[in-house]
Amino acid sequence: KEFYSSDIKFLIAIASQAALAIENASLYQELENLLLSTVVAFGKAIDSRSHWTYGHSDRVTKYAVDIAREMEMDEGFIEKLKICSLLHDIGKIREIYWEIAKEYTTEGKLMGHISIGLLMLEEKLSKLKDFPADLALLLKHMILSHHGKPEYGSPVVPATPEALALHLIENTDAKINHLYCHLGNSNPDEQWSYFDKFLNTGIYQRKFSKNALKVIREEAA
Repeated sequence: KEFYSSDIKFLIAIASQAALAIENASLYQELENLLLSTVVAFGKAIDSRSHWTYGHSDRVTKYAVDIAREMEMDEGFIEKLKICSLLHDIGKIREIYWEIAKEYTTEGKLMGHISIGLLMLEEKLSKLKDFPADLALLLKHMILSHHGKPEYGSPVVPATPEALALHLIENTDAKINHLYCHLGNSNPDEQWSYFDKFLNTGIYQRKFSKNALKVIREEAA
């Protein structure tokens, strides 16, 4: 059967998309490989020194990828989200003296981890040949905007779907982790935890009896 012009256009469109996907996959892999050692070093430094940020980047990455796949987002979106989830706090490597204590470096005090993270990303991207300028701009934006608002440290608000998704997931994980650490430092025998500035409240710590929990589980079933 002969191909009509519409068939040919359709096949050309598919071929173009496939070529673009292969090219993007290669670039993502190149960037991921280049940054992997830095990301691993960051994770080890944080995990070994600070219970406040333990596993944060790994969790954010897992949540981001799982949610995006559950919502059937395209692979390009998921890859961008994955890379930036891994990298969003990378500036903390140079912001804090992890080797001695949670104490800020001079660079950290003067610039903060978001600005440092942007510089670190630019240093890595400069080593990649022919990296797309629009993709580089998106990655930079996601690092700059992940805190969500200027009053929380981001110079810009999230202005792309990927950046907004990263901010919401990162913010949720940070708050839940802070809550976990807060309760861990509170007196479990008290009905309320101490007042926490970040949470802007104390937390009600009432313990349910085993019988009450059994009833709740039975009702839920």
